[in-house]
Amino acid sequence: MDVSVTGNITQRDKMIEEAISEGDGVSTVKIEVVPNSKRPSVSWDEWRKRIKLKITSKAQKGKANEEVLSFFGEVGSSRIVSGHLNKEKVIEISASKGEVLDHLHRHMTSFLT
Repeated sequence: MDVSVTGNITQRDKMIEEAISEGDGVSTVKIEVVPNSKRPSVSWDEWRKRIKLKITSKAQKGKANEEVLSFFGEVGSSRIVSGHLNKEKVIEISASKGEVLDHLHRHMTSFLT
């Protein structure tokens, strides 16, 4: 189901927005990375209040971080602010909160895990 950011605000939007902040032309996103997954997906982790990003790369030699940056790089220039060696990361993206939300919605598979 494709959810527009400009339409009615859904429960999923409200939950996802908890993990995204915006300021000075950049958005900051709190994520939890699940490396070595069978297929990539995006979901919401209610308990951690983070966006769960499943990726296919292994967490070795920076491959997982490269895939994370590539995913968010589709929206704008991105960098890891914290969590380089951790599954919980904070990503900074040179894009508006709305652009980041649109990108996440396009890749969202489930919002309650």
